[in-house]
Amino acid sequence: MGELSKDMEYSKESEKETLYVGDSFTPKSIFVVDKDLYKLKEDKKKDPFGLNVFAHELAQLNEEEGEYYIYLDMDGVVADFDKRFEELSGMLPQSYVDKNGLKAFWDLIDEKHKVAFWRGIELMPGAEQLVNYVEQHPFEMLTAPSIKKQSIIGKGLWIKDKVGTLYSSKPKVTYRSAKQKHTVKPNLTKFDILIDDKGSTIDNWNAAGGTAILYQNADQVINDLKKLGL
Repeated sequence: MGELSKDMEYSKESEKETLYVGDSFTPKSIFVVDKDLYKLKEDKKKDPFGLNVFAHELAQLNEEEGEYYIYLDMDGVVADFDKRFEELSGMLPQSYVDKNGLKAFWDLIDEKHKVAFWRGIELMPGAEQLVNYVEQHPFEMLTAPSIKKQSIIGKGLWIKDKVGTLYSSKPKVTYRSAKQKHTVKPNLTKFDILIDDKGSTIDNWNAAGGTAILYQNADQVINDLKKLGL
């Protein structure tokens, strides 16, 4: 789904002290040296075999040698939500909300058309090309549901319908609100790549330590993935 206004989104919710003063070696400087030596001895007592240091270095090494994992958004990236909504309402989503309000927007989707709304969404231009490229790496679909269960059912059926055409096999699907996508795992790293069309979601993902690509079109995303070495 394209970037909508905030109202459209459903929500439940010491430096080390100087050892020398000028060019002289003073009693104060001696005190600082003694204090640092004492700290080194205390650190040694707490970690006599250097295991904590080793664990930290190992974690850094693992991160440097990490494998990329891609989280692919659905609406507005591979599924043309805006086109489907316009076909059924005669208006683009934001225009409809501006005129009729947010409740009417979701009622048209989840109450009037229910599961059929989601299942009937067409592919975005270039979706096959994008998924074919993404599938060369570990990935899952990460999509935001609406407040009603109809969207989860409909999105699940949409993905199932596309196995053998869009997807070579059924992908893992994870549901998170747009505001919470960055919580899909406890700690994101630079190897966790999100492809999404919502700017605020991209910002949250980057702030949490991941790597986010703002979707504009399939070719642009593939080029951005190539720049990352994928």
